[in-house]
Amino acid sequence: MATQKETALLVQKLVQPICDTVGVGLWDVTYLKEGGQWVLRITIEKEPGVDIEDCEKVKESFNLVHKQVCEVLTKLGLEEIKAIGEEFDPNFHEAVMQTPTSEHPEHTVITELQKGYKVGDKVLRPTLVNVATAE
Repeated sequence: MATQKETALLVQKLVQPICDTVGVGLWDVTYLKEGGQWVLRITIEKEPGVDIEDCEKVKESFNLVHKQVCEVLTKLGLEEIKAIGEEFDPNFHEAVMQTPTSEHPEHTVITELQKGYKVGDKVLRPTLVNVATAE
């Protein structure tokens, strides 16, 4: 598994050509913990002579690259682990919270806190969940 620094460097290599194409500067790529989750933050700056429409092109380009990466990963067999409304399964879910409730059956996932992923039967990252318990 790549470290946070390696991930940030890889993303920088993927994003830099997009920024160069539309004439904005890639200022920084950082991987930081925010709200309990690791987040990749990409900071760009407008170079002199570049208007706001060009910055919108960068955003559109990022969205296109994101879509293409997701499509490739799906073709390779990457799947989101379904959680909400499912019975808690320790093979696919990691319970980080339990909530006493009469609105949901016991051992049912009621909230997804972080998405989980698998390839075939191999879990890459379990889904972090909140599980219903009896009151």
